Amino acid sequence: MVDRLFVQEDEDFNLDRLKLVGAKAVPMLIEALENPKTAATKFGDGGHALDPKSPFERIVDLLTPIGAPSTAETPTRYVDHEDDHFRKFAAIALGNIGSSDCVAPMLKALDDDDEYVRSFAMMGIERGIGAERCAK
Repeated sequence: MVDRLFVQEDEDFNLDRLKLVGAKAVPMLIEALENPKTAATKFGDGGHALDPKSPFERIVDLLTPIGAPSTAETPTRYVDHEDDHFRKFAAIALGNIGSSDCVAPMLKALDDDDEYVRSFAMMGIERGIGAERCAK
C-alpha cells in the first residue's frame, strides 16, 4: 500500500486504507520518507492547489496523526530541501507533530526565505496545539 503512494492516480482510496492500518504502517511510512525517490517526486509542478498530492505530502499526512513524536526525525531533513514544496510540507508536519525534537527544524522553517514555508510552519504549530500534541 505504501508503494501505491507513488502512483499519481491512486490518492484517496489507498490513503483511506492506510489510515485504517494506523500505527502499524508507521515503520513502512518512515522507510518511504527515507527513500530518495520521495524527495524527488512531485505530480504537476507541486505548487498548484489542484495538483495531486506528492508522495511526500501523502506520507506526512498519514504520519502526523498516527506517528509517535519519534517520527519527527525523518521529515526534519526536508526542511533543508532545495524545493520549497518539500520544505512547506515538512514544516507543517513538524509543527503538527509538535515534539521537542521539532523545535530546531521549526525555527529554521520559521526563518525560511519563502513566505509560504513560514506560513505552513505556523499552520502546523496551530494544528499541533489544537490537537494537544505540542510539547511545552
